[in-house]
Amino acid sequence: MNQMNKTIKGVICIFISMALIFTGAIVSAEKAVGKYTYKYFTYNINSDDTITLISCDTSVTEALIPSKIDNMPVVAVNGSTFEGCSSLKKITVSSDNEYFSVSSEGILMSKDKSKLIKCPPLADVSSYNIPSEVSTIAPYCFENTDTLGYVTIPENVSTIGKSAFNGTSFTCITISNPSAYIGSEALGYNGNEKTEDFTIYGHENSTAQKYAEDNGFSFIPFGNNSFDVSINGNLYFYNDDKSFSSENIIIKNKSGNAVQYSFSSTPADVFQTNKSGLTQIELLSSDNSIITYVNVRVAMAGDSNMDGKITVADAAATARKLAGKKSFTLFENMCADKNKDGKTTVADAAATARELAKKYH
Repeated sequence: MNQMNKTIKGVICIFISMALIFTGAIVSAEKAVGKYTYKYFTYNINSDDTITLISCDTSVTEALIPSKIDNMPVVAVNGSTFEGCSSLKKITVSSDNEYFSVSSEGILMSKDKSKLIKCPPLADVSSYNIPSEVSTIAPYCFENTDTLGYVTIPENVSTIGKSAFNGTSFTCITISNPSAYIGSEALGYNGNEKTEDFTIYGHENSTAQKYAEDNGFSFIPFGNNSFDVSINGNLYFYNDDKSFSSENIIIKNKSGNAVQYSFSSTPADVFQTNKSGLTQIELLSSDNSIITYVNVRVAMAGDSNMDGKITVADAAATARKLAGKKSFTLFENMCADKNKDGKTTVADAAATARELAKKYH
């Protein structure tokens, strides 16, 4: 009898085990298809038991990219994952996540820095130097980051996703890669509305030119001229190739002879109406006919935060840069270079402080 009881118990155990295994298989199979939620994320389970985050609660203000969900690694974030998250201020990544990182500006990117994924719309990013490792800017990456007033897209970038810069504040941009893919409404749009007087600079016969023409934007090709431009006083002028400063405003033609010039509008007007924008110097012949244009930006030496005036905020911005807490674009470095020695140092912060001391005492 005891032996029979043992046999019956053994059979029952086997059936229970099989039931558990079978039930687990059903749960696993169900878990492997469809969408699931984790905190504020919606995610998919991939066929290789990895996780892709596909959307996020649009009311979220801070988001943490986890290392794993249900013991499966989070390996992908869709370009549209944060679409519509206009209240998002900060993204962080779990320390043991092997696939993502966050830049010093707070931008979510792939671990190898080849892909920019998302800049929180409420992040304090006024300008951004795209790193040389980046080849892809994901769809909606800078969507509604309306503080972003200056960015140049270097030659290493081959893909600019749909609506990547939709809702930003700059009115002109340089695209250096002649064959870069540019998604719909990636540049020059605020929602479905076109940005007024939006201008794209790039190579002739490039995808940038086609995008500009298809969307009714101004396009200015890179010039082949070698005019020298130099500026006196507090004003600096800059184009995409180099910066200039000297005793007088001098514009020379390719033969080295000085030519007349005029501003399309005064530097002060340009700075007040569009501090991050480009204006043009018209190069005129002796009979006042236009030879060509040189594209320039305008700012005051010492105006580190580019708000059109010298204040304590500029000294503070320079101090943060020197402390490694803030990165400067080439143009911002030019603005911060108060003593005009070609670099940003403590001497520039000191020079700004001295000017402020004289101003308020």
